[in-house]
Amino acid sequence: MGYSKDILEELHALKREAGHILKTADEWQTISREKATSLAADIKTFLTDFRDALALDEAEIEHAFAGRMADSMVTALTIGVVIGYLLRRKP
Repeated sequence: MGYSKDILEELHALKREAGHILKTADEWQTISREKATSLAADIKTFLTDFRDALALDEAEIEHAFAGRMADSMVTALTIGVVIGYLLRRKP
């Protein structure tokens, strides 16, 4: 009788440990899910801020070049000719 009682106690102890491990695994899944959601929200906020900053920079660049279209074209042409000359000179 003592042997079967020891086996029963051992089985109950294993059952409690298994329940504790499963509960801990569920907690880890919940924590992981919360961290993933938080990270996704942070990335979304960063991308939104980045997009807004790019839009502002684009507007500033357009404003800077709006009145100087001819100067911009001459500068771009000159830079292109110089780069072309330098690339052609090299063996």
